[in-house]
Amino acid sequence: MAKTTILLLLLLLLSSILVVADQAATTATQLSPAAEKSIGDLNLEVEKVIDVVVSAAPPAKQMETMHAALKHLQPIKSALAKAKESGDEKKIAKLVFRVEIAAAIINAAPADKKLMMMEDSFNSVAAPSPLDCPTVDKALSRRTPRFRRPLMESSRLPQ
Repeated sequence: MAKTTILLLLLLLLSSILVVADQAATTATQLSPAAEKSIGDLNLEVEKVIDVVVSAAPPAKQMETMHAALKHLQPIKSALAKAKESGDEKKIAKLVFRVEIAAAIINAAPADKKLMMMEDSFNSVAAPSPLDCPTVDKALSRRTPRFRRPLMESSRLPQ
């Protein structure tokens, strides 16, 4: 009974991921077959991770673990939808690569820490890259030496 319920929840999860991916595909430009294959690989990787996390939980807590795992997939789903909406295949490839790394981390984690590792790694996968964020305000950096000059001169004073 529990196994069939878990299987049904997995199917529901995969269908929701595919629906989000299809909705994003209708609004975005057409992706190459390689990008579509990468998205399919991403879905398979996520399914495997959920299987590993749920099977590592004690039998009495497998349903609770399944619900928690489904909640932790939201950042991945939103990141995938954004990547597909932008139509940038490099973003999709980076996301797939990050999910593969996160899956390896989750698989290597001890059984009692798999759900926690899933939460941490999937949140970090969906987090924006610091390289894509704007740099420091250049006007502020030009003024900084004027503020530092008195500090440097005061440090040269005899003590």
